[in-house]
Amino acid sequence: MLAGTTGKALDRISRRGDGWIPVAGPAAETGAGLARIREKAAEYGRDPQSVGCIAQVIVSSFERVTTAERTPYTGDFDQIAEDVAALAEVGVEHVFVTAPGASRNLEHLLENAAGFHAAVRAAGV
Repeated sequence: MLAGTTGKALDRISRRGDGWIPVAGPAAETGAGLARIREKAAEYGRDPQSVGCIAQVIVSSFERVTTAERTPYTGDFDQIAEDVAALAEVGVEHVFVTAPGASRNLEHLLENAAGFHAAVRAAGV
């Protein structure tokens, strides 16, 4: 699994990687990047579907965002779960969420993890 977003990095992933790790890009951008990687992989004689995708999402808060300009991976459990579902729709196979700044202590972290897990499952992911 390799990360990167520059032309050289995407080319390296296409030639040699088993997968791509995008970080915090919107679903449409992630899907477009994955499509480019897989297209290039085919040009190198590889099976494009052999290149997987595991996205990393960094959450700083689980507070609901009420503005129309909400950026991906911000908001409450349901809002972020929608973003994760959108990643699944563009071909991301696995999403790991880190939220160390969104919790006051271990108990709060466990509450957040349970709430987020429930929201993601309710979103069908």
